[in-house]
Amino acid sequence: MTVASYFFIMTSTIHLTTFEANSAEDREKVVTILTPLQPHAVSAGLSKFCICIPDDPADATPVLLIEEIPPSPISTWASDGYNPSNLTLNSVLETLSTIQPTQKLLPGVSFYRPSLATTPVEDLFIVTAMFGFRPGTALRALQGWREFAGYCEEEEEEDVLGYYVAAVEAGIQEEEKAAGEGEEIRTLEIYASKKFVYDVHLKSPAVGRNQEQNGAWRNGRRGVGRWRVVGGSLG
Repeated sequence: MTVASYFFIMTSTIHLTTFEANSAEDREKVVTILTPLQPHAVSAGLSKFCICIPDDPADATPVLLIEEIPPSPISTWASDGYNPSNLTLNSVLETLSTIQPTQKLLPGVSFYRPSLATTPVEDLFIVTAMFGFRPGTALRALQGWREFAGYCEEEEEEDVLGYYVAAVEAGIQEEEKAAGEGEEIRTLEIYASKKFVYDVHLKSPAVGRNQEQNGAWRNGRRGVGRWRVVGGSLG
């Protein structure tokens, strides 16, 4: 069986913004504020505007907002969405949460399936990950992720719905950059279900090959977020 899929060079940018709410109750308020913005985001040209909370119920305060921003300016989004120019909306959100600096990723490897647009969002399982690399090695390591994404397509892992990988300078914060922590690979991974990730995907030989291919370049820094979708869209 052939499963439709697309590799492409992205000109749009993936924005990942985390809102660390003051409490579980405030997190619900943040989600309530962000959810009605999705139609405005779509009309402004965003192909993704997705609101997530951690898969772990004990992690009761974070909210992750995923946006895909096209390269052309979006004048309407500056006034309708979460944006530094929208002081009223921002001030409300900032009273409910601490807003972390947005990660802005221009993926060097991108892969998605058209079925992403039709899969019910409540079934999706989202993974965000960071892998630290020694200076000058992250771009070379992208080849391993390119082969990894190719495996997902060729072996018909059709429940891998989207995979976005970017090499960036380590540290979103200036003090982290000054610490000389090298470079990073950051990923946004979209799966049809949590069960597929643990029962199939993580057991694939491609996972081990990726580690073997670039493991010597890694510096030991690593972070993983696991999320479920509570609003918006990804297709």
